[in-house]
Amino acid sequence: MAITTRYFQPAAATWVTGTAYVVGDYVLGTDNKNWRCITGHTSAAADRPITGANYATYWEECDGTTWDKRAALIAGSAWSAVITAFNFSTGSDSLYCLIEGNKTYNAGSVGLVTGSFSSGAPTVARPLTLHGCDSSGVPLSDPDGNWTSDQPAFDTTTFPTLSYTSNTTAADLNVATTWLRFIKLTGTANTTVPFIRNVTLLNCFVTNSSSSTSLGVTGSLVAINSVIEATGSSYGNVTQGFFMVNCRIVGNSSASAGNRYGIQAVGASPFYQRVTVINNPGPGLIITSSTTSSSASVFNSMFHNNGYGIRFQSVGSQTGIQRVQNCYIANSTTAGIDGQSQSYVFTLSSRLRDNGTSGNWTALAGNSLTNENDNINYTTDSDDASELVDVAGGDYRIKNTATIWGKGFGVSEEPAASSAGGSFAFIG
Repeated sequence: MAITTRYFQPAAATWVTGTAYVVGDYVLGTDNKNWRCITGHTSAAADRPITGANYATYWEECDGTTWDKRAALIAGSAWSAVITAFNFSTGSDSLYCLIEGNKTYNAGSVGLVTGSFSSGAPTVARPLTLHGCDSSGVPLSDPDGNWTSDQPAFDTTTFPTLSYTSNTTAADLNVATTWLRFIKLTGTANTTVPFIRNVTLLNCFVTNSSSSTSLGVTGSLVAINSVIEATGSSYGNVTQGFFMVNCRIVGNSSASAGNRYGIQAVGASPFYQRVTVINNPGPGLIITSSTTSSSASVFNSMFHNNGYGIRFQSVGSQTGIQRVQNCYIANSTTAGIDGQSQSYVFTLSSRLRDNGTSGNWTALAGNSLTNENDNINYTTDSDDASELVDVAGGDYRIKNTATIWGKGFGVSEEPAASSAGGSFAFIG
């Protein structure tokens, strides 16, 4: 399989008559495409791309084939045809799109969905990748290679920002065919449709400020090294991710309506490792799958200041067991882990403390290996200031002076006091 690379920038300013254009200037043509000046001139009606009789003398179409010919990612009421007309169905190439960073793309109500593609949507054999790049077309890389989800969010200044201001799903395709990398997405008006779903996020930042009692910021997706946050006064969930690694999931502790879940898991075997889930009035993680064979796996994760740390599904006659290992669960309003009287839970080598009115564990099914085996877990009383670096500042790493430092709880640990600097992630 070969890879076709195309380059993108925001839609250029509209062409204006009586303007001195120089080589390299960009304007938006009457076809809603970017055009690049190839001959300096003072504009007249006959020179306008693409209705002027002489436009080809002064302008070349920006088809995205080179950095100089960066196409408009979104212009008018559609994504660029460079993407939507690409032959994903029977062509021989995948499509790799480099999007200029440190710029805002006003997407308005333009979503990228299956129906957007005139020759068929991306496929497993011919996937689509949208990747932020710098001002020279070089793909962005990790802004902080040491970042772990229990630290404040990474800097997104260099990312391209896709801004949505209407009730639109920004993307709804397939987690196996569509990849977003080093992109920031902001939404402000989602009231009846989720902001984004059915894609794979890598090193992305997604935030939504709209309020809806039933919606999540994201629908079902895969996310790695990403941040997803809900800031509205009501929300259904922050995400429905079913496979998440090193992701920071941030709710609004002041939200007054909706389920207000952090992660709402879907599917038979959801998997979470090194996730940090904070500030959700509902459960930090809730498993809602109805299957009796569901087996959730939660490893090396941080759940702090949620209604429940983790709440497992209420399904009788389960044949699967839920695994919670090397996690840190604290400051839950009601309980650290809730089995809803039906879930079988195996909690190993985890730190649980200050978990509300029902304690660290409640309503578990069977003889789960949890609170009756405190030699496996650690439940000694303590507080945030003694164990975590700086909760108020958003740093949930295990403090290097804490009694539990070096025991593998949570996502990562502060470097030893004698360290020269830097950080490392504990991976169990």
